This record gives sequence, C-alpha cells and structure tokens, in this order.
Amino acid sequence: MSAPSQRRLSAVGLVLGLGALLAAPACSQGTACVDLAASDLSYDGRTYVRQGDLTRFPAASPTLGTGTRPVSYCGDDPRTMRVEVSEVSGVPAQEAVIAEGELFVFGPVSARLRALTEPVACVTRGVFSLAGAWNDTEALREQEDVPPYDILLLTGADSGEPAYDDAHLAVRVTRSTALPSRDELIRLRATGARTELRIRCRGTQFRAEEIR
Repeated sequence: MSAPSQRRLSAVGLVLGLGALLAAPACSQGTACVDLAASDLSYDGRTYVRQGDLTRFPAASPTLGTGTRPVSYCGDDPRTMRVEVSEVSGVPAQEAVIAEGELFVFGPVSARLRALTEPVACVTRGVFSLAGAWNDTEALREQEDVPPYDILLLTGADSGEPAYDDAHLAVRVTRSTALPSRDELIRLRATGARTELRIRCRGTQFRAEEIR
C-alpha cells in the first residue's frame, strides 16, 4: 500500500477511536463529555464547519499546518485540542480542509465536497473481490460475532475494484456470509489487518458473501 494510503488509514482509525470514546452515554471522572464530531475547526483565522467523516479520500493531501478544536471533560471548562490540517486536493484552503479524517468547510458546500462524505453506493454487478483494512465494528464487541452486523472497511489504492479505491465502506455481514474462525475475526478487528472479501451488491448496499 502506498504511503498516502497508509496515512489515511491511520487518520481515520484515530478519528473512529475518538468517536467511540467520546460518544459514551455516561460521563465519569476523566472521560470526555463532548463529542469531537460535533465541534468545528479553527484554522488560519477562519472557523470551518464540520461536514462529516470522509467516505472518499482525495489524492495526496499535503499538510497545511495546525488548527484547533474544542473539547471538554467532566467538571472542566472547555479546552482546545491541536490537530493537523491538510488540504483537499484541488480545493483552495479558503473553501475546505481535512483534519482527523473529517471534512471541514468554510462557506457554501459544493457538490464535489458533499460527495466526499456521502455513503459510497455499491454499483457493481455480480460477485466481486474487495480488499481493505477492517476498521471497526461495534456489533462484534456487543454480539460476540453473531451476524448480522456491519464492517467498516477502509480501502486503499489497491482495493481490487477501482470504483471503490480510497474509500470508507459499510459492508453488511449476514448469517449466510462464509466466515473464517472466530479467532481470525478477532485478529482482523483488533489489528486492522488487510481483509479480503467477496462482495455482492444488494441495491446500493455492500453485502459480504465471504470473508477470507
């Protein structure tokens, strides 16, 4: 996998981990009370509005500098967290930037920018192969690997289907999905290892026929 793809995998893995931590329903000593996903971004004298998590990753996104986002903790006043800010390829920084795997916009949102955070639709006919990093699945932790549940699959530039390269995909696992051993499922989930799947589209949804 290319270096840019590896950086994107790390960035989105980080933001999903933060989201899981900060979205907890109860607040206890030392845990975050405000979900970062609800906060805006300050950078270069502008306040950018969060558009959403990236589902499509633009080509190389050079780093622009450092911005700040608010975060608060139980019993404490809001603080600021410093985050790395990157450009959206081909888009002026005055219009939009990327931070922590999320898109932030300043002013009107173009169709091109909106498409970067919209769910990716499954449009391929027949069964096809797809590869990427198994990013997270809350269902596996809560239901002990019993389908149905969704896998969040993060692809790079070599997914096996160019239409789904450099994307974040929700893949549905059903009771008819051919699965590896439970230990292997746990390893894939825990390590974010590259996962190969056989996929069939059901409407616009990605359905796993097999996980290898």
